[in-house]
Amino acid sequence: MTRPPKPPAYLDELAAQQWKAKAKQLAERGDLTPADWNNLELFCVNYSLYRKAVEDLAQPWVQHY
Repeated sequence: MTRPPKPPAYLDELAAQQWKAKAKQLAERGDLTPADWNNLELFCVNYSLYRKAVEDLAQPWVQHY
C-alpha cells in the first residue's frame, strides 16, 4: 500500500477529516497517481463548504423563497 500524503495544512477540520478517511481508502487501492490527490483535495474542500452551507440554511434567520 502506498502511504497517502498528509492533508494540506490549510484544510479546515472537517475537510481534513474527509482527507484522512478517503485518502486511506484510496491509497489501499494502489492505483492512484499524484494528480488524483489534487482531485481529493478539491473534494474535501467542497465537501466542507457544502456541509457549512447546509448548516447555515437550517438556521432560522435564513429566509427561503
